Amino acid sequence: MYTIAGGLFASAWTNLFQVYLAIGAFWAGFLFFVGGFSGTEWDTIYNFAPPEFLDITGLTDIANGALINWAGILALGLGDIVALDFMERVFAAKNPKTAQRGAFMGGALTLFTVVPTSMLGIVAFYFLPADTLPDLAFPLLATEHLPFAIGAGMLMGVIGASMSTASGGLLAISSVVSRNFIQRIIRRRWLNKPGWSDSKLLAATRVIIIPMMVAGTALGYFLPAPGIYLILAFDVVFAGAFAPLTFGLFWRKANMPAAITSLIVGTGARLYFFFAIPEELAGLDTMIPPIISFSLFIIVAYATQSKYPGKARHGVVDYVPPEEDLISGNDLKNFAGGSEAMPGGSDDSTTPHDSAGGTLPK
Repeated sequence: MYTIAGGLFASAWTNLFQVYLAIGAFWAGFLFFVGGFSGTEWDTIYNFAPPEFLDITGLTDIANGALINWAGILALGLGDIVALDFMERVFAAKNPKTAQRGAFMGGALTLFTVVPTSMLGIVAFYFLPADTLPDLAFPLLATEHLPFAIGAGMLMGVIGASMSTASGGLLAISSVVSRNFIQRIIRRRWLNKPGWSDSKLLAATRVIIIPMMVAGTALGYFLPAPGIYLILAFDVVFAGAFAPLTFGLFWRKANMPAAITSLIVGTGARLYFFFAIPEELAGLDTMIPPIISFSLFIIVAYATQSKYPGKARHGVVDYVPPEEDLISGNDLKNFAGGSEAMPGGSDDSTTPHDSAGGTLPK
């Protein structure tokens, strides 16, 4: 509800409370056991864990899950760069330096959170029965082996972190559907109608959040596997969208056919390998599709340069459209001589201008 009412402002401000509560509670729970307040010395707890959980064979030994561990690291580390809820915060930042600082701070806080959360898993080996379901380890540890305040804080922290992820995802999806799909494609391109005003676009975005929320709730209720869904979501965008984003930002020959080919084939390959890769090689289904996606991007880009020269649009990376163009979905109205749909083979001698008449770098 707060996402519908307040949008990104509400999502960002509530995230501050939710995330820091989670981090503080995780550390409090970890220090409770490290300090021996549980009645058991930390050395006893630590040494009880299986040796393979305390070394780096999980990253070096395939038999100990190295492939799937690296797959998760790559999917979450690189795939998250393409995530809509991350991008919306970058686009909304006051300036590039603020966005950069936010990214570094988010990375630092993530590393800071890894220590207590991973160690609480080690603690669970000692205090919980061997047949405990992995999904129940955290709540059982919080409710049965920690003081009420710390355990409640940990559970609230997890719920808050989940809410922050859900609110950002809901807002990003609804914004893309309302602006990019309905406003830009359906209304402007297919129906040849003028774009919505700012207020109508805002109302449409708020309405679209509701079915997205219902769909997510239904999926979570009938198939409760949030951790798998999180990795899979970043896994898919890592396979298909990471190459177009990377080349689009840093390679002057990047063009539309290469981006579409890379996106479709990379995503399709990920879905295919999901069924084709045997369980003992799980992880390769994450690593192979991005390689295919990157390779195809380069091949298609070179093959189509004569008709779709990438350098004709590369300056768009430095172009900041006026706010009214963003709202209407006509982002490139004032870029490259006012042509949004630059035909293939357009002459690069056209000098792009910003909305104030200034010249943009080529």
